[in-house]
Amino acid sequence: MVDVVVVGAGCVGSYLATLLSDLGLEVLVVDKDIDVADSVNCSGIIGLKSFENFDLPKHVIQRKMQDIVVHSPSGSTVEYSPKRPLAYVVDRASFDKELCSKAQEKGVMYKMNCLVKDLVISDLGVKLSVNVNGQRQNIHSKMCVLATGFGSKIIGKIGLGEIKDFVQGAQVEASFDSLEETQIFLGRDIAPDFFAWIAPSVENRCKIGLISKNKAGHYLKKFLKNDFLNGRIDSVSKMKVSLLPMGSLSKSFSDRVIAVGEAAGQIKPTTFGGIYYGFVCAEIAAKTVQRAFEIDKFDESVFSFYEIEWKKKILNEQKMALKFHKVFSAMNDERIDSILNLAKRNGVISLVDKFFDFDFHSSLITALLSSTYKFWFKEEKIS
Repeated sequence: MVDVVVVGAGCVGSYLATLLSDLGLEVLVVDKDIDVADSVNCSGIIGLKSFENFDLPKHVIQRKMQDIVVHSPSGSTVEYSPKRPLAYVVDRASFDKELCSKAQEKGVMYKMNCLVKDLVISDLGVKLSVNVNGQRQNIHSKMCVLATGFGSKIIGKIGLGEIKDFVQGAQVEASFDSLEETQIFLGRDIAPDFFAWIAPSVENRCKIGLISKNKAGHYLKKFLKNDFLNGRIDSVSKMKVSLLPMGSLSKSFSDRVIAVGEAAGQIKPTTFGGIYYGFVCAEIAAKTVQRAFEIDKFDESVFSFYEIEWKKKILNEQKMALKFHKVFSAMNDERIDSILNLAKRNGVISLVDKFFDFDFHSSLITALLSSTYKFWFKEEKIS
């Protein structure tokens, strides 16, 4: 019997495991992958606020992300050059491994190649039935944290429901000489309802990806033949495709169990970044778990605090982002072109400078939807 089992050795799971170990708890992390970060699929773009607010490894930073060029469907561009960097680009696999190493230094145990097949909750604790190297074992703990990422069947098995609305993210890495600015591409033929990106990473390398409701792999293969990329990329890696939630669980806790990170849908529905939100919610989870052990009570009356607090932090942001996405997804390419052309000359950049926050987008969305620019998003034709 250990105090806490964390299912999922991603960055959020390892970060929370470290916080729990610092509280004096015995923590075991289990993960289905053979090695940490084997299945990670992420652009590695992390806002500066994450490094300012959390104790994160900085030596895995590959470069700063500052200047952005947005490409309209017709091929015109809008450049945004903020006064300070917006984010860091990290080697995401190394980032996860560093957080794992730090957790192990704090006494957290890891069991890899360990697939959770079932989870049974009782008055005495939690029993996890797992496959380790093909053999069935049981693991017992006082409580469990699900940091599995999106799509785990265990979430539904224990009655937390499911997030039915989701999208696909596809990405490759490639050689690309002399690219400094992050490139964003819009267009229904490129990434319907969403966007594609080219993000410089280490010298002469970049990450190329997109979000799509479905067929993300198909759209990315097509995008790799885009005129901007044609003849400029080489050494393209194997494509990775993963599912990303559009929204959060209606309930992220039960007796002796809480869900955190993408497993709970704690993600930005605008860019689908989940690291900052995941860490914020992990800290709330740690405080909740600390209280549960202090009073030796692990039922829903204790864990409900976790959900109340994390939804106070990010639920409004998620709702606002979903509202904006609904507006954006109703636009055709002609309207997107018109908006970007207006943005070049109508002073919207100053509005972005004033309200943009890399991790919290509601202020900028509210400013756009309630300012003199709101007519951009109406159904009437833009003249």
